Amino acid sequence: MPTANKPAPLERTSTTASSPRQVERHHLVRLLFLVAGLLCVGLGLLGALLPLLPTTPFLLLAAACFARSSARMHHWLHHNRLFGAYIQRYRAGDGMPLRAKVMTLLIMWLSLGYSAVVAVPAHWWPLAVLLLLIGIATTVHIIRLKTYTSSAPACPER
Repeated sequence: MPTANKPAPLERTSTTASSPRQVERHHLVRLLFLVAGLLCVGLGLLGALLPLLPTTPFLLLAAACFARSSARMHHWLHHNRLFGAYIQRYRAGDGMPLRAKVMTLLIMWLSLGYSAVVAVPAHWWPLAVLLLLIGIATTVHIIRLKTYTSSAPACPER
């Protein structure tokens, strides 16, 4: 009995761009990731100043975008004097320093309290309730984060 012709298995092609169109597309994707990373850094910086805008997710997203677009920007983000150590500790699971937790919660609640009492009109009370719920959720998240301590390991006795 003759056997049916089976199609040859598909061979895996290389992932490197070989045609000019593929090269152009590769550069466009890298450029889009770079722009998205820069936008996320900007939003992360705004999040450090505004109580309702988160900082950490935007900085972590920026790190992911830079990892796919620019080794130079990825290195800059992880070694930046303002938030490099912050990102490294968070990604390593080391947590947040106690002083940073206290200051974050203090500034956040002062900002939220001011916004709810002074900036939000009385007839927009659902917005004040929303601010309260966001504050509670953020407080729970920050408290549940591991507290980072920078204690050096003890020297073994000789």
